[in-house]
Amino acid sequence: MKNYHNIITIILAIVTITCTSSQGLSTIANNKPSSSSAPTIDIISLIEQVNQTTLLTYLEDLLAFGTRPTTSAACNNASLYISNELTSMGLSVRKQNWTHNTTMYSTNIEATIPGLRPNNPLIFILNTHYDCWPGSPGADDNGAAVAAALTIARILSTHSFNNTIKFVFPSGQEQGLLGTTYYIQEANARHEPIAGVINADFIGYATTTSNGNKIKLYDNSQSRWLTAFTDGTADKYKDYIGLDAIPSGNNANYSDQLKYWAQGFNAIFCREYQFTPNAHTPQDSLENMNVTYATKVCKLLIATLAELGNSDLQIPLLYIDTISGGFGVHTSVMNVGTSTATDINWTIAVTGKTIFIGKISTGVLAQIEPGTSAQIHSRFILGFGAANLTITAGAKTKTGQASVFLCFVYQPLNTTS
Repeated sequence: MKNYHNIITIILAIVTITCTSSQGLSTIANNKPSSSSAPTIDIISLIEQVNQTTLLTYLEDLLAFGTRPTTSAACNNASLYISNELTSMGLSVRKQNWTHNTTMYSTNIEATIPGLRPNNPLIFILNTHYDCWPGSPGADDNGAAVAAALTIARILSTHSFNNTIKFVFPSGQEQGLLGTTYYIQEANARHEPIAGVINADFIGYATTTSNGNKIKLYDNSQSRWLTAFTDGTADKYKDYIGLDAIPSGNNANYSDQLKYWAQGFNAIFCREYQFTPNAHTPQDSLENMNVTYATKVCKLLIATLAELGNSDLQIPLLYIDTISGGFGVHTSVMNVGTSTATDINWTIAVTGKTIFIGKISTGVLAQIEPGTSAQIHSRFILGFGAANLTITAGAKTKTGQASVFLCFVYQPLNTTS
């Protein structure tokens, strides 16, 4: 027994020395942006190309499929229609098939206008879910926004931008934002430099002239700059768009931007000023739509996307890399953005019924340059059995599970990003 205690003492001494380091900077691929290379684009010309007839045609085509709940034939047909339209524009189109709990399955659609900026251009996303509530025609929720996105994609497909613009059409929104959940998981795994997301949902209901001249923008504190950018675009081109953007805080507890916020992405929710009483009912039909109003919103969206596409935005974008074990928990925080991240608070939490020492480790990374990563390590851990891992760095969070035996963490399983 005395020999056993001596062995444990030696192991603990070795581990204590091994785990004293808390952070270190290491260089990865150089992602710093270079000078702009896209031609100057006439934003007013883009706005004037937005045609109400085109938007209405797309909307009527979607409504012709009937109600589009996820997994239905109508939803599948709408998916095929959207992807075919995007392909006909010459865009790069990708389908992401997803399955949830074996009974819910569908397809997300992504169309891309690749950025011309050398190295790693930023990504800006226009997100519009294409499924609808069972039994509802889904005109305002969310056919109008899908029609607007297709209209914008057709116009922008003939142009080039410094940054990448993506049109993302998720399904499963009405069942708990499922499509967006799986889309973000994949984006996280790829460490994509997503700088901003505009989620358009409910953009076609207004019964008065006053309400038809305003649009609400919901955000969180991290994304407030994107609201200001969109609001500034509305002001800059007000004579051509005819909308006042109304910053509305984060008191919108529904729609896809919630999933982006939860994963630390910059995202805003663009929504009609006068919320429709017809949501999720058979009355959400074309007859109760204001297509002129939806066209105005479409003009604001195309102007904002084009301005973002050629912007020289300087922004840090953080990701937490793969979690590893050994003597403690280890990972790296990488910056795939265009400016230096500073004073990044990080936490490694190891929780479990039989974790005795090292449950919480914290620190601050002084800075992470674009294209570099910083390593973080937990303090000494002692315990037995299963453990849950939660790592945060700035606004980003990553979770996983592992097993702990004495001071050794093994078989870490990364579950979310």
